[in-house]
Amino acid sequence: MINRVTVHSLILATVFFIAGCSHTTTQQMAAYSVATGFLTLCDDGDFAHALDRFARPLKSSPQGATWIKKMTDNRAKFGQPIQRAMISRNDYLHSPPRRTINFVFQTSFVNQPSAQESVSLEMLDGRWQVYDYQFHPFGKPVGAGTPTPTPHPTRARSPGPPPGRLHG
Repeated sequence: MINRVTVHSLILATVFFIAGCSHTTTQQMAAYSVATGFLTLCDDGDFAHALDRFARPLKSSPQGATWIKKMTDNRAKFGQPIQRAMISRNDYLHSPPRRTINFVFQTSFVNQPSAQESVSLEMLDGRWQVYDYQFHPFGKPVGAGTPTPTPHPTRARSPGPPPGRLHG
């Protein structure tokens, strides 16, 4: 049985392929599929599985030990994504010794107007793996109250007809 992450990744990889067919390589599509699969697990709050399945380099990095807690405490509060669009891709496929691709997405969430997500991948042992993920929310922070409007100074009314009456 195909799980949700696989189906989501295949759909997004197909869309990505169609949208940029002339400028997209098989390696870029494969990396995009891994990046979106990783993001789908993060969207579901399954950060541990995201690390195990797609991000072994991130898991083994110094930040890996606290990454799940940080994501649970911060990113999970944003809720499910409403819309996600890739806004840039930088790839270094022919730059030995490291072959990397970085995707930047703009995502809107149920509990947050917009955030920028950056997923950086590296080709390791013939597979794309996430080695860095950055999440930068825009606008007011989650949980912040609605700001109190600043009262405008009262203007002196110019003499004129009383409200509701016209002079003519």
